[in-house]
Amino acid sequence: MSNDLIMRSFLFESQDFANWKRLSLIHEKYNNLTTSELEKHMLSAIHFNFYGHLGSILHRTDRILMANSIEGRVPFLTKEIIDFSMNLPLNLKINRGIRKDGKYLLKKLAERYLPEKVIYRPKAGFPVPMQEYVQPIERIFENGYVMEFTGMSLRMLKEFYSANPYLKFRMLALEVYGRIFIRHEDYRNIHIE
Repeated sequence: MSNDLIMRSFLFESQDFANWKRLSLIHEKYNNLTTSELEKHMLSAIHFNFYGHLGSILHRTDRILMANSIEGRVPFLTKEIIDFSMNLPLNLKINRGIRKDGKYLLKKLAERYLPEKVIYRPKAGFPVPMQEYVQPIERIFENGYVMEFTGMSLRMLKEFYSANPYLKFRMLALEVYGRIFIRHEDYRNIHIE
């Protein structure tokens, strides 16, 4: 597979067409390596994500934490660890043959200190008990923005989101957004009880 085709497939998958030139320049830097085409492509993608995607995630996380007076820590982002990990061979970064997951070397090291069930458990986000958060909130929709926007009655809205607490939460968020930013209501007068 040609370099160009590999990069096109990566950009298509990541939908990051605006950075085509940047990824091309990174990939050219890896052309002098005596590694396989796959390894050059993977190293380029890792480098590209490290300076692109990771930066935006860290920036957003930092702003969210600061807005809530929380001090965040990123222990794996010290200069020494970054230098070490960026210079590891690809087979120590990603090893699909063993347990089909990433962070191979880190997990092998963790086996010395943690139980296997902790190290190799499936990824899980931070699940929110949505049903508990959005208990009976129908009254907020009475003559509200969502009824106006959708043209649905209160009964129709309740039927629409009754089986899905995440949809109910999204409808609630739309209601609050619409009242504050579309109807220009004072947020202090919006109640969910």
